[in-house]
Amino acid sequence: YVNPAFERMMGYHKGELLGKELAELPKSDKNRADLLDTINTCIKKGKEWQGVYYARRKSGDSIQQHVKITPVIGQGGKIRHFVSLKKLCCTTDKNKQSHPRPAFSWVRLAPRCP
Repeated sequence: YVNPAFERMMGYHKGELLGKELAELPKSDKNRADLLDTINTCIKKGKEWQGVYYARRKSGDSIQQHVKITPVIGQGGKIRHFVSLKKLCCTTDKNKQSHPRPAFSWVRLAPRCP
């Protein structure tokens, strides 16, 4: 599932996002070089990660988001998938114009671990 607010916020369509890992989406150069490794290490251990992440919209613009990624644990203690909550950290005039509604969304990310 991809929340329509996420599609509006990022400029992607649901079909472009389902089954993708965060690392597969275009990256902003504003993040620490090791941030994705840190996130993946944390969530693949079954722990929640939250923090600030710069994402790149489909248009190429970078936006600062507060992100919370939670692994969903299934039978046998195995990770079934991840749920990601994202909220814009700050709103600029440009963001207000292109996103008049609150930019809060979530997307289910399928795991890619063996």
